[in-house]
Amino acid sequence: VPSFPGKTLVPVDTSGSMAGDLGGGSHAYGRTSHRISCATAAAMFGVALALKGENVDIWAWATTAKKVDLHPGSSVLTGVKQVIETLVGYTTEIDNAIRTAYDGHDRIVILSDFQTADRYLSRLPADTYVHSFDLGGYSSKGIDLNNPKAFLYGGLTDTTFNLMTQVESGSKANWPWEHS
Repeated sequence: VPSFPGKTLVPVDTSGSMAGDLGGGSHAYGRTSHRISCATAAAMFGVALALKGENVDIWAWATTAKKVDLHPGSSVLTGVKQVIETLVGYTTEIDNAIRTAYDGHDRIVILSDFQTADRYLSRLPADTYVHSFDLGGYSSKGIDLNNPKAFLYGGLTDTTFNLMTQVESGSKANWPWEHS
């Protein structure tokens, strides 16, 4: 998990639709595979960023938004429980969450299924990176993809954090075989 420079906002969607299984669940060979909910996966990635980062604000959001102050020295699993148990309602109102939580952050890492009624996020400063992770595949609504610093990713993987680092480095990045 990288430690990004500057201020990072991590809004974690804990709305009712995030209770579904990440990946939709499956029944392979007559057995039910055990999966985690979208909300738990989002909280896990968000808490990992928050615990490792320099200046990270993690918020739980749904109908309303509330900052989650992780307990000093807490583990990722303890932090996940804190995020999931923060009561913020059941609908997915992303615009309200960002307007409430945004405070000059250098980047926003949105973890959601994007099952939202909001059409677009409020206008953000052009110099703010917006990394949006769609965990449900509903659509990209809510994210202004005309912003050159806005990125929409499908799902979460073990390379998620590296991908964020790479896109932020943009034109300054070298090819893997080049050394600077």
